[in-house]
Amino acid sequence: MSQKVEVNVDEKINGKGHVTGKMHAAVTEATHAYLCTDALNVPGAHVAYRGIEFYASVHVHLRGGKWELDTPTSYYGVSRIDNYQEATPSQRKTIRAAMLAAWADTAATIPEVLIAAEAEHRQEKIERAEDDVEKAEKALEVAKTALEAVKAG
Repeated sequence: MSQKVEVNVDEKINGKGHVTGKMHAAVTEATHAYLCTDALNVPGAHVAYRGIEFYASVHVHLRGGKWELDTPTSYYGVSRIDNYQEATPSQRKTIRAAMLAAWADTAATIPEVLIAAEAEHRQEKIERAEDDVEKAEKALEVAKTALEAVKAG
């Protein structure tokens, strides 16, 4: 599960140009979000940079109170809408930076979404652990039965 948020992108990045558009965030926990422009094929969900429209996606994490890209060298898809060609390294870097900046601005205004995502994440972890305990208990019973059969045997 995740909390879904629509985010408007309107960022000027280091004098390299202006990135505008719309993206969606899937907030999976308070410190992680998956940002993408083409979620669920929503019309108009893309970003534009220097007159070219792009689809893009990136994972971001909250570290030390600051939102950051997953890793600086991680590859994330950024491709042109008109011909699906990959963005240039410079385009990709600028678009990723714009998406990150737009998310950081938005995330600061929606603490309730981050709290809800963290609660969902915690509940999922509890349910997985409970399932693991149940499976382990069943395996223990099978092993005890096998042991008793060997001893009786």
